[in-house]
Amino acid sequence: MNFLVPVMMWGWIPFTIFLFRRFTIQKAILISVIGGVLFLPVTEYDLPMIEYEKNTAIALSLLGGIIFSGKFSDITFRPGKIDIPIITYCIISPLLSIFANGLGVYNAVAAAVQTSLDWGIFYLAGRMFFTDKVALRHLVGGIIIGGLIYAPLALFEVRMSPQLSIIVYGFFPSSFLQQIRYGGFRPIVFMTHGLMVSLWMAATFTVSFWLFRAKEITEINKIPMILVVLLLLITTVLCKSANGFVFIILGILSYYLCKILKSTMMLKIIILVIPLYLILRVSGVLPTETLIDYLAKIFDAERIESLSVRLFQEEVFGRKALEHPLLGWGWMDFAWPLDPFTGINAVRMIDAYYIIIFGVRGFLGLASLYAVLLSGPWIIMKFKNTYIDAMVLSIIVIFFAIDTLINGMINPVYILIAGALIGFSEKLKLQNDKSRVY
Repeated sequence: MNFLVPVMMWGWIPFTIFLFRRFTIQKAILISVIGGVLFLPVTEYDLPMIEYEKNTAIALSLLGGIIFSGKFSDITFRPGKIDIPIITYCIISPLLSIFANGLGVYNAVAAAVQTSLDWGIFYLAGRMFFTDKVALRHLVGGIIIGGLIYAPLALFEVRMSPQLSIIVYGFFPSSFLQQIRYGGFRPIVFMTHGLMVSLWMAATFTVSFWLFRAKEITEINKIPMILVVLLLLITTVLCKSANGFVFIILGILSYYLCKILKSTMMLKIIILVIPLYLILRVSGVLPTETLIDYLAKIFDAERIESLSVRLFQEEVFGRKALEHPLLGWGWMDFAWPLDPFTGINAVRMIDAYYIIIFGVRGFLGLASLYAVLLSGPWIIMKFKNTYIDAMVLSIIVIFFAIDTLINGMINPVYILIAGALIGFSEKLKLQNDKSRVY
């Protein structure tokens, strides 16, 4: 780990303040959030009350940019009923969970502050500043540009192996062996894991594909959209991750079903299946063996072996979580299941974000988390006429929600989008806008 790590981590705050003074609020937010996700190192500093890591640095940078740029007075946002899930997830759930387990006021406040930085700031940035069609177009444009920036870096690592983090920052943030797939490498660039890169590239491909097919955008920075779409598609495929393959198919399929059938029914069904899956898994009604038997018909043996280990560990973790089902165990150390005979950890690792939240925050935290993610897409799907930008952004958030059922890597861009969809849908309801879908 070299000197660039603290320079980037602490320098992102003044850099973001400069962005807010130099550009519009929307552009400053996009550069800070997307740029931070793509290029900040995966490290952390243990500070009083918070863990200062990549997402925390970006969140504090946004706060600093808004406060010190002189644009704080521009905010006219007033929270409504639709914001109850994010308030519950960031503040009410951590406080109740910590207090219920007798872990003290300091830990309760620290948990609420950390969750607010990890989730609340990004949600509010989207909720307040990306509420109209112009802002959403900036958002989808920023996502595509972010994909174009990352594509050559990802392709470099596909060819040369994941080493950019070592070259630039002097360390590797993950297990190198996990980045070897199908006789080659999957890129990690400056993210936590190759799976995170794969989801990002699949999201950028889906956005570019939808806007290209709908003839909404013909070029990006003078690059024809057909070339943009092909580059992002090839890069996503070469990421060699199952989540990327699945989301490519879903992204393309959802467009044509919406186009041909003039219906969002498939997406509504996916939204409803997510909480159904959560209920079945955490309650133990859907056992791992049944799920593996079904998935074995879709994925190859190597992927099934990996999924089997993950799902069995989730099951063990879930049984411990059911001992404190409503509010969870309050702290990860207490939520971790132990072998009753040896006293050591009963599972080596846990990946799925949903089961971590269920163990730590219980049903209250779990329900509020997915209400934050799925409320915006659900409302957007209910409108007979909405904007294609809102539609494709809804799909990206659905992708992320699905990914949290398997993985535990949080990209604040998706939280920003979730907030933007809520803000846009609230304004759309007020204006009763009758713009076309395609």
